[in-house]
Amino acid sequence: EMCIRDSNYIGNTWTTNFLSSVMPRSIMVQHEDACRELLRLYAQDMASLANDGICSSNGEKKLWCLHLFSKGDLPALAKVAGGFVRNFAKAPKAARSKQQCDGICHQRCAGQEVGNNASIYPFEEISEEAAWKATMNSQPPWTAYPEFLHGLPISSNRVAEFFAFDLFHCYHNGLAKYFLSSCIAVFLSCGLLPGSSIDKKLEAASSSFVSFCRSKHISPAISEITKDTIGLKSASSFPTGHWAKGSTSTHLCGWVQHMAESHDLKNSDDDILRTIVTWF
Repeated sequence: EMCIRDSNYIGNTWTTNFLSSVMPRSIMVQHEDACRELLRLYAQDMASLANDGICSSNGEKKLWCLHLFSKGDLPALAKVAGGFVRNFAKAPKAARSKQQCDGICHQRCAGQEVGNNASIYPFEEISEEAAWKATMNSQPPWTAYPEFLHGLPISSNRVAEFFAFDLFHCYHNGLAKYFLSSCIAVFLSCGLLPGSSIDKKLEAASSSFVSFCRSKHISPAISEITKDTIGLKSASSFPTGHWAKGSTSTHLCGWVQHMAESHDLKNSDDDILRTIVTWF
């Protein structure tokens, strides 16, 4: 009989989450190779469980355990892998820069640039025909094969997929920070918020956001929206959210949607404002 393998998130976490190792941050800071050594030993254990298995205490049963993939926020994945040549931190912040981008994704070549900073696979392209979609596993994202994978039976042409994306982190602490900051920057420039200056408009945005949270019985982690909040150092700045909590992305997302609905942006004459609405 087929056993349905549902996610094991029901019940006490002591019965569904199993701790394998811990390391205080102070040790990681003091000893540069400590984390790498811990990961190496962990990889040895995983390889043994996959290839040799483990016997029950009475010797009647033998089990094999397979490490299917590792999932986490992108900085953690890069650390576990020993460093990615292509990673999100290399996303270009301007149309032209001195150093060409190697790529922003370890699984695909999105954002990769050649001479004169020309992008072969624009990472901003999100259509079904995006050029970077066809580059899955086409180039290894590292210069040396990760020790973390030694001994694991992994398909050689799909190794990068072992390091899986955590959609929660990728959106709330990644994409949402760019998207929501850009939305707010558009609100500031299109006359949607009252005020004779950017600072006055940000005060209006803050007041509106706090009122929205109060009406929804939300306790937000931020109480105001400032230039620092959305990374707006100048008029030419690339908007980037600088909030720490993923919940802030959720709350700002609700507020941006509220702004879109209350100002009927779906019928706006502004193409960008109508585009914002399509995301909700």
